[in-house]
Amino acid sequence: MRSMYIWFGITVVVAGILGILLFTPAGAYAKTGWLILLTSPYEQAGSGAGTILVLGDSTGYGTGTRASTESVAGRLGHAYPAYRIENNSVNGRRIAGAQAAVEELSGQYDLIVLQMGANDIIGGRSADAVASDMQQLVTAVKSHATRVVIMTAGNVGGPPRFTGEQAAQYRTVSEAYDVRMRAYASGEADVWFVSLYDDPADDPFVAEPEVYMAWDGLHPTKAGYAVWFQKAEPAFQAALGE
Repeated sequence: MRSMYIWFGITVVVAGILGILLFTPAGAYAKTGWLILLTSPYEQAGSGAGTILVLGDSTGYGTGTRASTESVAGRLGHAYPAYRIENNSVNGRRIAGAQAAVEELSGQYDLIVLQMGANDIIGGRSADAVASDMQQLVTAVKSHATRVVIMTAGNVGGPPRFTGEQAAQYRTVSEAYDVRMRAYASGEADVWFVSLYDDPADDPFVAEPEVYMAWDGLHPTKAGYAVWFQKAEPAFQAALGE
């Protein structure tokens, strides 16, 4: 009888832990933490063609993939193996954090990839504020780079982690930010903005989250990063002259 109560207690505890992991905000963050442990920012030595810096948040880091080669940076390295790739990406980073990182830069790069902005939107900032900060960041990195490619997670309200009014607000800000940055980049020499925003009706991340979204309901999977890289490839080709 006592062993039965012990096993019942263990079952309750395990069920409680699973409930926390699967159905609560704390569980969502725990899942993201686990995904961070599964990979690391992609870097490569190259063979002297030039140097690329990826300055990013968790999406620059590659969170959601099982191997760093599956991230945008990893796919960029595969496409341009002769280039050295340095990766300064931090999970949770906002644009202000990247601005601080730029102040520590001393080298020169053929290309800097700015892969961030979603955390600013999730933090409740307006499209105008996020776009303004990103444009200031571009100005700052231009003293270290010949060319700049900007990537931001498309519809921040699309991931399964967000629902209802919160998702709708994030979508509205994401769309407005996308419009502002496309207009900005069109008037800047050697600056490319990769539009990752899709209308929800046409967004594969919304249509098939089980394919394109990771376990935490926030970050892309290998397939999700493949979609992003496909959209970014023309900008990389233009920036690197290939």
